[in-house]
Amino acid sequence: MDLTFDRIDLTLGGHRILHQVSFTVPTGATVALLGANGSGKSTLLRTAYRVHRPTHGTVRVGGDDVHRIPPVEAARRIAVMTQEISSDFPLTALDVVLLGRVPHQRGFGADSPQDLDLAHDSLTDVGAPHLAARTFASLSGGEKQRILLARALTQQAPVMILDEPTNHADLGFQHDLLHLVTTRGATVLAALHDINLALAYCDQAAVMHHGQLHAHGPVTDVLTPQLLDDTLGVSSMAIPDPRGGQVLSFRRRTTHLSTTTTKDNP
Repeated sequence: MDLTFDRIDLTLGGHRILHQVSFTVPTGATVALLGANGSGKSTLLRTAYRVHRPTHGTVRVGGDDVHRIPPVEAARRIAVMTQEISSDFPLTALDVVLLGRVPHQRGFGADSPQDLDLAHDSLTDVGAPHLAARTFASLSGGEKQRILLARALTQQAPVMILDEPTNHADLGFQHDLLHLVTTRGATVLAALHDINLALAYCDQAAVMHHGQLHAHGPVTDVLTPQLLDDTLGVSSMAIPDPRGGQVLSFRRRTTHLSTTTTKDNP
């Protein structure tokens, strides 16, 4: 099932946040959404999972306007992994994961044995079965990320939206997470900051700049030093990876502090 942004404009509080953003995440593809802070990445994602209705334009999932189909149907089609959820209620980690089954339940039906099996399987997949009985609020940032991913997996939606999913995640789990979501056949749109993770796991990249789509296409064509220098304010260089392909090294222009990342060690 594909996900399409068609000429999306969004104005909030009198300020235009998004302007004429158009691209499609093809069925089964993984697209990295990249850009500097404030470029509109998270806001664009929120138009797809119905937090913001576009001022103009249409977001379509499987050909249907996501804002015109019933909310439960939208939730059956799109699973979302946000950066955080409210922890005001004393939910256990298992309770949070089981929220992914709500779109598939009728009325106020209790969790079925199948729901519980799916939730426990997802907890195992993300390496967190031991957290099931812990309260979500008591978890560390990285542990919460595992539970939120497990919830999205349990939802079993054909489209997955990930808003900076590697925040708080340790080095190993960053790779585990992206491997999990990119090997299940789902259509994936993920807002990322790590360019080399995008190169390693994504088919395409969409780069936002000042609320507009600056570039979109295959990752190796889009994520070039020149484009990244223009949109991120860095000085970058492509370096051959001895394991094949290339990685990008970045130097901040203003401070001259540099970091180098690789596909296996971002």
